[in-house]
Amino acid sequence: MKLLHGTTSELAERILEEGFDLDAPRRSDPGDFGWGAYLTDEASRARSYGTKVLSVEVDVTRFARIKSPYFLDGFKEVEPTTSEEKLFHGVAFCDGSMMSVTADHEERVAIAQRIRETFLAAGYGGIVAGPDKQGQCEVVVFDTTSIVSVA
Repeated sequence: MKLLHGTTSELAERILEEGFDLDAPRRSDPGDFGWGAYLTDEASRARSYGTKVLSVEVDVTRFARIKSPYFLDGFKEVEPTTSEEKLFHGVAFCDGSMMSVTADHEERVAIAQRIRETFLAAGYGGIVAGPDKQGQCEVVVFDTTSIVSVA
């Protein structure tokens, strides 16, 4: 799957030379899908994260697929239905609430790291979320061996 990763020019050079460092501190939030490298199939979304956009090919055959990390249809909450959605929901949601709304930054980091660890332990290399209502997907990589190439 060909995807895009928006970042700074400095970090892009480092990624091209050394690969993605999944344990590097985050510039922004730790990620609602878990601690990993975030990719998208939408160029404008990738550009919103930095002036340099890398093209990343990922083997997603071992990735979990979930419709949305929020389990909302408009303002109506929906139950997770697939085993992958149930696994995610059970780790990411605190007391039935979205982690991004109810948790402070340190707690969100811990939850994001727990999502990554849980999915790796279950044999998944990452998560493909979507497509959303605009037809876009977001992908988070938990295992860098799933990355085929970066340019």
